[in-house]
Amino acid sequence: MPSQEHQVVFSFAASVPPGKDAMREVAHVPQIRYSQPQMGTTAQTYFKELFNKSAEECKVEIQFRSGGSQDNLVRDTLVAICGTEDIDEKRRLATGLAHRLYSVTDHRNKTGLFTIIEGKRGNKHRVLLTRFREDEVITTNPRNDGTIDLEVIMEAFTKKSQFYKSALFEDEHSRSMFWNGRIVDKQITKTHNDVSRYWMSDFLNAQSSLTSRQGTTNLARYIKTAIEKEESVNGKQALIAASVLLNQRAGENFSVRQFCETYLSDDIARRFRSVVKSELEFESMFEINAEVLDSEIGSTLLSLANGIQLSVPTFLYSNSVHEVRMDDGGTEVTVTGKVVNKKLRKKTK
Repeated sequence: MPSQEHQVVFSFAASVPPGKDAMREVAHVPQIRYSQPQMGTTAQTYFKELFNKSAEECKVEIQFRSGGSQDNLVRDTLVAICGTEDIDEKRRLATGLAHRLYSVTDHRNKTGLFTIIEGKRGNKHRVLLTRFREDEVITTNPRNDGTIDLEVIMEAFTKKSQFYKSALFEDEHSRSMFWNGRIVDKQITKTHNDVSRYWMSDFLNAQSSLTSRQGTTNLARYIKTAIEKEESVNGKQALIAASVLLNQRAGENFSVRQFCETYLSDDIARRFRSVVKSELEFESMFEINAEVLDSEIGSTLLSLANGIQLSVPTFLYSNSVHEVRMDDGGTEVTVTGKVVNKKLRKKTK
């Protein structure tokens, strides 16, 4: 039975220091050293293992942004790498991506090891881009010719293998390949929540490919969680009111960030932000799905025989309204909750 593993046809590694601030200097020349890890070495073995398990690890779906001419520099470079068999040309293209990473990396991210691995299985190509915190997992020994020797600190890889970010692109060879991909970011911490934006948006020039249903479901669930955790009555009311107004956005492209900025005060928005899992989900755009919105946080209108009408958020209905079946076939309802506001509407003359 033929092997199901991709055959690695090209690998590239570069030591990439932060250069975002340095790029402002006149006549600045990036100091980027590169290497082509050799087969059989400890470094190449580790990178290949990472390459083989990348399909399982990279789960966040993304798509490249493009201008009116349907182009994207990173995507075009990856397609070009797969489209040539000339190793020197592959290395030239890969070095260009290393320079791009250099230009968007600031001092907070420190020097990193940037790797590119290209594999092929039949007519299907796979390219994996990965950035490691160099000082934690790799030592690099510079050569006089501007390249580097790589030495993997295996103990560091074992203990700190979570500290990397990757982007995976896999497709059959064609002109339209690689528009979609998947990423993983294992360097997110509570004190550095914008690392995904730096990797996905600044470097890759990509965005989340959240579907309309996924994005709307996430937002609706964040709203319900925020209402549950909100301690102030005014805060709860503001969130419920915002959820109702959200219906007006059905069919529009929207994000969790826009929900906060459009409908919530700064204090409530700050508390709401704490329930969102990641910066990626906070920033990602998606189309508001009216059906999902109604299902998750719609309103239930209750009309009683005595003329009283109640509008209750559907997700709060079961906790606030209790129904009891009567002997005559009717239903008696009891509404429980603390009255926080009561207005008498005057009769107009």
